[in-house]
Amino acid sequence: MFGHSLMFRLAVLCFWFGCGFSHGVYAAPVSVLLVSAERNVAFTEAAEVFMDELARTGISRSNVQYLTLAEARTSGTRAGQLVLALGVEAATELARTEMRIPVLSVFVPSQSFEHIVQTAARKAASPFSAIYLNQAFGRQLDLIQLALPQRTRIGVLLGSHSSSQAHLLEEETRRHALSLMQIPVEPNEPMFAKLQMLLDTSQVLLALPDPQVFNSGTLQNILLSAVRAGVPMVSFSPAYVKAGALMAIYTTPSQVGQQAAQLARSVLQGKELPAPQYPRDFLIDVNVSLARSMNLDIDAKNLTERLKRLEATK
Repeated sequence: MFGHSLMFRLAVLCFWFGCGFSHGVYAAPVSVLLVSAERNVAFTEAAEVFMDELARTGISRSNVQYLTLAEARTSGTRAGQLVLALGVEAATELARTEMRIPVLSVFVPSQSFEHIVQTAARKAASPFSAIYLNQAFGRQLDLIQLALPQRTRIGVLLGSHSSSQAHLLEEETRRHALSLMQIPVEPNEPMFAKLQMLLDTSQVLLALPDPQVFNSGTLQNILLSAVRAGVPMVSFSPAYVKAGALMAIYTTPSQVGQQAAQLARSVLQGKELPAPQYPRDFLIDVNVSLARSMNLDIDAKNLTERLKRLEATK
């Protein structure tokens, strides 16, 4: 693992200094290099939309290249103006280099990005920014107040990935005049006694993208407990709605690609890469059958329109 990481760092450094790895031939640089650990469905969809959006404004697809980390270690491709890192693994690898061009990370939760920046040995030679995977707390709480105005007590389970953002959530709930119960869960600690305590005192369970808390081994039990307690879950993934959450607010890979292309165009035009930001666009999914069983009248399209109108006034 260390050897692969070191090889990639050396390869990336050579991208910036003009070294070539393709049979000793120096490869022509591309304007934008996309890098990910793998080509999964979400990454590929975002990459295609990203390249299509740039092409629509006159930036040829030949000036944009998409490589996996493994391919980047042996490719002679050199990025000229921007690197787009898709996913936590790619962002982590790129943060360990001392490259001299901007890096924009996507599909990275805000808490993960903060951890990457804090622990990386990377020098501030160029901007290192992100479009976060998760939604801003303000947007999530706005959604709860629009959909569930009578429910003012919000419960959150905090794992090691999300605990650093507890103070931000506390500030947002105060701004929204909501009460908040946050219960920390230590690694390898039995969770369900704490979950029951949280459900006993909360009216809404807000799920944060923390793999210590929400993973394939815990999700069904959390959802079943919440449904039995009559506490709806508001989540960050449409898959959770299918599994039994009441609602999810999330940004699609296409929306990520569009936002990243807008920022990339700005950089290619000579502007600075902006500070890390939350997604601009979003979708809302609603579990209609669960809403009906809880006597809740909630419509996803109507909620989306109302939330967008609310944000437009801020």
